[in-house]
Amino acid sequence: MRIGILADNCYEWILHDLALLHMGCVVVAFPPEEFASASFSELAGRYDLQLLLTRKKFLREAEQHEWVGTLDGNDDQQLHLRRPANTLELEPDVCNLVFSSGTSGVPKCLKISKAGTEEWLASCGRKYTFRPDDSMIVVLPFSNYQQRLMVYLAIWHGFDLVLTDPARFLPALKDFRPTILAGPPAFYELLENRFRNLPNSKQRLLLTVGGLIRTLTFGRLRRKLLQTWFSPFHSVFGNRVRIMITGGAPTRHSTLELFARLGLPLYEVYGLGETGFIALNLPGANRPGSVGKPMFEGSVIIEDDGEIVVDYKVPLCLGYLGCDAETVSKTFLSSGRIATGDLGKFDSDGYLYITGRKKQVIITAAGYKLQPELLEREIEKSPDVSRAVIFGGGELTVLVALISLSGDDNSQTRQRVNIVIEKLNARVTTPSQIGRTVFTTTKFTTDNGLLTRNLKIDRQGIYERFRGSLLNGSQPD
Repeated sequence: MRIGILADNCYEWILHDLALLHMGCVVVAFPPEEFASASFSELAGRYDLQLLLTRKKFLREAEQHEWVGTLDGNDDQQLHLRRPANTLELEPDVCNLVFSSGTSGVPKCLKISKAGTEEWLASCGRKYTFRPDDSMIVVLPFSNYQQRLMVYLAIWHGFDLVLTDPARFLPALKDFRPTILAGPPAFYELLENRFRNLPNSKQRLLLTVGGLIRTLTFGRLRRKLLQTWFSPFHSVFGNRVRIMITGGAPTRHSTLELFARLGLPLYEVYGLGETGFIALNLPGANRPGSVGKPMFEGSVIIEDDGEIVVDYKVPLCLGYLGCDAETVSKTFLSSGRIATGDLGKFDSDGYLYITGRKKQVIITAAGYKLQPELLEREIEKSPDVSRAVIFGGGELTVLVALISLSGDDNSQTRQRVNIVIEKLNARVTTPSQIGRTVFTTTKFTTDNGLLTRNLKIDRQGIYERFRGSLLNGSQPD
């Protein structure tokens, strides 16, 4: 049976998901952001649903069906199974249908494997040492399968789980004092911004004393002294956190560096919806700037063109549903491997570095090809920069850097950022030099359409929003 869930986060979402999986059903998780206005009948027909579970807020008078129930409704709901057409064929091992966070059109539908999910959960236990007294907070949408993997991880390995939403995230950290925290870079940048807003003299004092603690002490004593000296920042996370994971988007170098200096255990990981974790930094095996070592030994291959290709014996995702053969073949290769679309390299110790995206290569008017992410990450090392996005080619005659500032927009801030860009320009070849800079204090969020629901930058959305300023260098509205 295929049962759809179209709802935002709630306790009942997880209860129904676990119950349906226990009964062997296929759960079809519809992100409300993309599907809240879709016809229930159309969704049921397209995905052969027998039931659809939603929230009262998403019900519509014109779509009252006996096969539509509410997660937050009465226990005595009278539901009747819809008779599906059974036009879609799924592999027997498929347990979930989930949707990618596409930035245009209908997102891709991923076929998730039960065996692949179990292998991922077991492998995380081999990489991390989980304890019965651990506690983890989950805050992003459950329709994102990587968030549900966090839920399953807690249940699989027998530790506590806290469910909350973004609006109550910070209070929940203090109330429930997690030991494990997983979230996108934007979560951790909140604390970095708080630190950077302190007077410069206080920042220097804090970091100078912190540096002495790290130099003169070791082990448990060092951790205790750093926690005490930087207590206002450790207390934000409840003073118990021992593993902090970030991924889903590139993490600013300044964030990783600051957390290390504060004694906060932040580790960057890398993965996709199609693969789960590909590489990860761990306690005792952490190299800031890299995304860590492969989850499975020998599973990551760098092709001749630099693309990262994953070869899992038990894959998490078995392919796309409803996509044309050409789209499927670009990711799911005939060899059984999965092409990530990311470019990368290994260092001599086996740590993986992401160097860009294949499809985001900028081709300048002179025909030169460059990776914008390499330039963006260099600029984002500045604490004044919240996000840097490089545009070029097409109607742009020079490379333009759009800078979202982390603090106030004033002449001193702009001067510091311009110095960073001047130094960068001096190190790169002429075609890679940034010719114009546009500043904004607009923060990139999902609400304003500048981030996807997985909190990755939406380049097309950002370009359309700031197109006028990018073309002529004017100050954005």
